[in-house]
Amino acid sequence: MAVPILMYHSVSDAGPGPVSLPSSAFRDQVAVLADTGARGITVSQYVAARKAGGELPRGTVVLTFDDGYRDFADRVFPVLQKHGWGATVFVPIAPVDEGRPWDCGDGHRRELLSWHEIGELASNGVEFGAHSINHTDLTRLPAEDAREEIAMSGERLYEQTGRRVEGFAPPFGRADEALRHEMARHYSWSVGTRLDRAWGRSDLFDLPRIEMWYFRSRRRWRQYVLQGWTGYFAVHQAMRAFENWRES
Repeated sequence: MAVPILMYHSVSDAGPGPVSLPSSAFRDQVAVLADTGARGITVSQYVAARKAGGELPRGTVVLTFDDGYRDFADRVFPVLQKHGWGATVFVPIAPVDEGRPWDCGDGHRRELLSWHEIGELASNGVEFGAHSINHTDLTRLPAEDAREEIAMSGERLYEQTGRRVEGFAPPFGRADEALRHEMARHYSWSVGTRLDRAWGRSDLFDLPRIEMWYFRSRRRWRQYVLQGWTGYFAVHQAMRAFENWRES
């Protein structure tokens, strides 16, 4: 069965664009899922079920949040806690270490979670994955530097949380075969940005995700959840595939 891995960044009204989904849209998306009996889990829970050969309950979705924005604690976690859902958050180490508002590249500086907040959330069941040290496109780095970004980010995250780090998300979803091989040396899985549901044949070191910015309309999201496929989704899937091809 295909499982949607949902991709979020900031959930707030701080700046336009796909990095920041309005809080009202997030609440609508969760409400649609809850109304249809869905259950939210972490990436590691999905991977464990797949490796065990088990079938996840119909309606299962995986929730992921890139960059570790502070609004996850303020606006997202209470909603997930209400439903008893899990989620995976990917943390870039250096920006969190700096402890100041951070611009991921869209021109808007946003507060990130502190290490204390990350520890508190981890103790309450939130999964944290590595997202490199400096949030740099790994495909543009010398091989040795890219390997260090991959390995050291997981080690630093483990030092801060005391929990094994199972997964990695390459910045901007960009990773070639050599980088995915390196990720496999240190982690159990990694996620990308290819727009699709995760199938049983999907590469565990390039798991596709669904960009939730595309589903700000409650009507379109409900249609997709009920049907599993729509023309609207297919158009954006083709556009994303073209963008990835052009950048490769």
